[in-house]
Amino acid sequence: IGRRQMQTEWFRAAVQGLQPDSEGGRGKFQGSARRFSGLTIAAPADAEGAVRAVRWEIVFDRQANRSTLQATVVPADKPVPVLEWEGDSGAFEYLDDGGRRYDAWPPPFGARLPQLPRGVALKMGTKPDDTVLYAVAQGSRDAPVDLVRMLGSPGS
Repeated sequence: IGRRQMQTEWFRAAVQGLQPDSEGGRGKFQGSARRFSGLTIAAPADAEGAVRAVRWEIVFDRQANRSTLQATVVPADKPVPVLEWEGDSGAFEYLDDGGRRYDAWPPPFGARLPQLPRGVALKMGTKPDDTVLYAVAQGSRDAPVDLVRMLGSPGS
């Protein structure tokens, strides 16, 4: 397996492992065109299986004229470069169940959608034929139900 393929798999695995947070949780998924963050069980360069908060962002280096996709696993707060490409370009898009694309998640309008998007697309470059990576969230996409809060504790 080549280095670029492995790095591409880090992105796909992290999206596939996305987990919703509780309704008031600090790890709720948030996404924009150049950054998203959330909880995953497949953080890059980390032991899989533990739920970790990860921030993915596209950062432009003006001197090198290159964009870098980097991941920061909390609490390390040290960005890990994952993929690079020429120019100040690249964007994330978030897909709903119908395949509609949004440049932010949750979308800014009132439709009730799950906490997590169905998938995340990463476009590297500005031309129509530039590379696009798609990854689909595999698990539950809504906040976990707190049965104790909902039903009350036993004996109350």
